Formats: sequence, structure tokens, C-alpha cells
Amino acid sequence: MKFALTSFFLAVMAAGTTGLQITSPATDDCVDLSQGLQITWDSVSTDPSVIKFRLTNYNGASPPVNRPWPPARHREVLVDTSKGEHSFPGVSRDVAGGLADLNDGKGFEIWAVSVNNPGALAQSGQFRIASSC
Repeated sequence: MKFALTSFFLAVMAAGTTGLQITSPATDDCVDLSQGLQITWDSVSTDPSVIKFRLTNYNGASPPVNRPWPPARHREVLVDTSKGEHSFPGVSRDVAGGLADLNDGKGFEIWAVSVNNPGALAQSGQFRIASSC
């Protein structure tokens, strides 16, 4: 009986502990990338200490989008996971407009990835990119 209760308790605790979760941008948000991009997230102690971000759209964009965010800079931006938020400066209207034109700007996501693994640790809800929101 004691073993069963202990197992049940551990299962409940594990179910309540989730890893990195992106909270913003959220599902159906409108984002004008020329005005910047703020990403917020919740994390737990077992998440990597540093993450980076990718802008993706596998939800109708042709061709699909999967690129580092922010776009091509001299070096990748590595973010301290414990901070829970990071603001990126705006990109040019040409870059923002080009992304807004893909799939009418719909279906974009931000992925948080670790430095050593390109797979998503977490992804935001699907949001829309527009020239003005």
C-alpha cells in the first residue's frame, strides 16, 4: 500500500512539473516585427540555462519558414533562461513585410531551442505577422 501511494504521489508531482513554456506571443496575437518582438516564457530548474529562438511557419507558408531570430546578425543571441523574457529590436519594414506576405502572415510560431540541439524545447501558439496591428 505504501508503495502504491508513493508511486501515485510521484506520478502526480511529475504531471504537475512542466518544462519551458512560451507564454508570449500567444495564439492569435498580432505581431508587427518592425516594432520589435517581446518573448516571454516560464521555465523550471531542469531547463537549459541558455536558450535561443527560431521563427517558424510550417502551417501554410510556402516555402516553410525556420530561421534564427533575430535574423542574420554577426552572432546568435543567447538568452538566460531564468530571465523569463527578452525583447528583440524591430527589423526593417522590408523583412517584416516579406514575412507578413507569407500565408497572409498567419501560422507563425516562436521556438525556444537549446544551444546544442535544434529541436524545439517549447513553441509559442500560432500568431499572425502584420505590417500594423
